[in-house]
Amino acid sequence: MQCRQEIMFFSLLAIAMSFSTLSCSSTSPKLATAKMATAKTTKFAIASASPPAALTPTPKPKSPDSFQTAIDLATGATSIAQSAESTEDWSLVASQWQTAIARLQSVSKSSPNYAKAQKKVAEYQRNLNASQKKAKPLFVVSVAQTQLSQSDYLVSFLQWCSQQDRLPASARHTVKVLLKEAKTQNCYWADKVLAERTSLNLHNKQISHLGPISSLRNLQFLLLTQNQISDLRPLSALTNLAWLDLDSNHISDVRPLAPLNNLNWLNLKSNRIADVRPLSSLTNLTWLNLDANRLSNANSLSSLFKLTALKLANNPMSRSACPLTPASLCKF
Repeated sequence: MQCRQEIMFFSLLAIAMSFSTLSCSSTSPKLATAKMATAKTTKFAIASASPPAALTPTPKPKSPDSFQTAIDLATGATSIAQSAESTEDWSLVASQWQTAIARLQSVSKSSPNYAKAQKKVAEYQRNLNASQKKAKPLFVVSVAQTQLSQSDYLVSFLQWCSQQDRLPASARHTVKVLLKEAKTQNCYWADKVLAERTSLNLHNKQISHLGPISSLRNLQFLLLTQNQISDLRPLSALTNLAWLDLDSNHISDVRPLAPLNNLNWLNLKSNRIADVRPLSSLTNLTWLNLDANRLSNANSLSSLFKLTALKLANNPMSRSACPLTPASLCKF
């Protein structure tokens, strides 16, 4: 009896094991494959995980090498010179050599290229001088001259800048002021920047020579207060000017302002003006300040019908001498 029970027990055990084997073998091949893939992916992700970005230092970009930059500029100057024909071309060549020299001079004494840089300065200076001779000579205003020609008005700032060593000290100073305004010492790029300017504030910059400003023909607003300006002839080219402030200068001759027909606001306070007849052509003026000058009369300004205010205080003229109607437009 006991033997029979043991046989039945083992028989049932064998049947149970066979069902278990059948269940395992019937698992979907796709499911098995997916499980294996998941396991492999997890294992790969763990193995290939990289440290956080914050822990990986970003290499700093290297600062440009002054010596190599100078060499590149010199190569460019040489290339342009090979096909240069116009004065503008040669001015650009000169500007390239000038900038290359500045780069060489900035090479540190601790640099292995310092000795080479010093030798090349002399070489580049000779090339600069040669290119400047082929550029158009600049027109320099002198006291003896009474009139500028149209071609003189059209001299570019690039030419003024690239030939600084040929200019009088007063003109060189104006060039330096404009380079600072352009925020670059490169004559070529300064010319591009300044040519697009429509306004310029040059208050109290010790300017006496306006030649370099004469090429900035897009200017509409120009402030030149508290300088040492006496010669206005270069401004005749700036026919787009609508607003001009020349307060506190040394001006006596206003004839160069006659062509500036777009002016509607003009300040000539605190100068040395005795004759305002040339201003009678500025028929678009709406505001004019002639305070603190040397006027004995202002009758010629009666043609300025658009004026809403004419300031004539501190002049040797009668308070009843207002040329406008109504007289209340004049401020004494």
